[in-house]
Amino acid sequence: MKKTSISILEGKLFNINLNTNAPLYKNISEDIKGKIINNFFLPGEKLPSIRSLASHIGINPNTIQKAYKDLEDQGYLISIKGKGNFVLLVPEAIGNNRKCFIKRELKKMVLEALYLGMTLEEIKAFVNENISKK
Repeated sequence: MKKTSISILEGKLFNINLNTNAPLYKNISEDIKGKIINNFFLPGEKLPSIRSLASHIGINPNTIQKAYKDLEDQGYLISIKGKGNFVLLVPEAIGNNRKCFIKRELKKMVLEALYLGMTLEEIKAFVNENISKK
């Protein structure tokens, strides 16, 4: 069974996958990065404080600090001492990052659906059905 930590803080949903071999901070940074790419967090928006997010999810603040640092190193955040962490996304990077993110997420979902017993035909039918609803 897939383990996740789902939490809402300051009106934002955090969905952290706890069932991977990746370090926890990477799962957190990937969740936040996906939300930035898909405009759930907007450029200039302040993220929850390290302490409040760690407390809310129930993990060590150092893990959140490491996730925020990872996002800062990738160019998604800027940390301003004494003010907090803010979304910083270069507009030209959005298109490529969004495509990479969606491809990676689709691959994960297809593999999970296959693992849960769906056939490729069922997956294709489901995707086509949802595309035709647009």
